[in-house]
Amino acid sequence: MPEPRMWQLTAGSAALGLALAAGAVAAAGPWDSGQRTAERARAAAPVTGGAHHAPVPAPAPPRRPAPAPSAPGVLTA
Repeated sequence: MPEPRMWQLTAGSAALGLALAAGAVAAAGPWDSGQRTAERARAAAPVTGGAHHAPVPAPAPPRRPAPAPSAPGVLTA
């Protein structure tokens, strides 16, 4: 059996890649003007759902650090 030439392997690989890409696009769902219709409907939805997060609380006022313990109290403990 003769070996295939390089251009035959290249052409076969390109055709297979294009067929797989077309299959992936077709499996992704319906398209309208370059955007999936499901994405467009979700982007236009008034409520997107998901977890409800409470608003971020106001930051606490800064506190002064506690004074360092004295050496005798630390050494006897």
